Amino acid sequence: MKKNLFLLIVMTFVANFTFSQMSFKESLGIKSKLDFTERKLIIPSNYSSDKKFILKIDENQETTKKWKSLKAKGEESVSGFFIYVSTGYGLNLGSQTINGFTDKTIDTIGFTTENQINVSMGKGLCFKLGGGYMINGNFGFELGATYLLGAKSVSTLDSKTVLVPGSSYLQNTTDITYKPSLFMINPSIIVSAGLEVVNPYAKFGMTIGFASFTREVSTTLTNTILTPGMPDSVITTSNYQKEEFSGSIAVGFNATLGCAFRINEILSFFAEFNMLNMTYSPDKSVITEYTLQGVNSLASLTVKQRQTNFYETLLSTPLTTIPDTSPNQALKQSYAFGSIGLNLGLKINFR
Repeated sequence: MKKNLFLLIVMTFVANFTFSQMSFKESLGIKSKLDFTERKLIIPSNYSSDKKFILKIDENQETTKKWKSLKAKGEESVSGFFIYVSTGYGLNLGSQTINGFTDKTIDTIGFTTENQINVSMGKGLCFKLGGGYMINGNFGFELGATYLLGAKSVSTLDSKTVLVPGSSYLQNTTDITYKPSLFMINPSIIVSAGLEVVNPYAKFGMTIGFASFTREVSTTLTNTILTPGMPDSVITTSNYQKEEFSGSIAVGFNATLGCAFRINEILSFFAEFNMLNMTYSPDKSVITEYTLQGVNSLASLTVKQRQTNFYETLLSTPLTTIPDTSPNQALKQSYAFGSIGLNLGLKINFR
């Protein structure tokens, strides 16, 4: 009985001492080994095994937690505005043939060689400036403005006619040159992979074009007179005409496949493979330059000779005539302004 009482007193003493030590340590902020009340770390519901979290301590020594999501191939893109600038070159797409626009050679005995030339007004050097907004890492929209400095398309007629056998001949060289220019507005939708380091994407949308082009005809006539025992006598005359086609608005479709390469937090370099499908039908043409043998002869042309208006439909009767004081009339013709090419540029992100 005494032995049991003694053990009870010892056990009570040990228990009181243990819990008093636990209370003392807790008051000092020391965690007891016997404290089974663990505090739980609350993990966000969007946590996944392919992400890691970074704990950051601020400058005031106050403990804060900032979760930053990282992907295996780069940081995930976020929403925000951006601007960009690019330049590139486009090749023919959807080219066409134009009546009379051929390379043609006629020799002195009448043999003719003629080659057809395919033309696309969309070929040339382009400069683009634009901006947009990414709704999230995968979808966005942009509005771009593009200026096309069109490449020239040239055909040549070279013919030689004998005027007097063994005595004189006439050589005719006529060059026809088409040179386009185009200003475009490109609203597009962006579909992106959502990666920041190496980010492939696609864009597609419509193109509104304000186009024009010139047609230049330069003719050189060389009359060569052969005189035995004397130097050849050469007489050269030249004529020149420049006609400008303008008016109307072109509407087309553009599509782009590209890839952006991150340089730093705000700057990236990109390369794009671009396709434009568009045709243009001018409303009128006006002769703006006309010289005969080097002399300006524009004033000698009537209004009818100088200007032509183009229409979808023409109505006339056998008695219908157009006076010289009114522009001539003709049916509209569509010209291909399609292209396919490569653009390189820089993009600035505002996040």
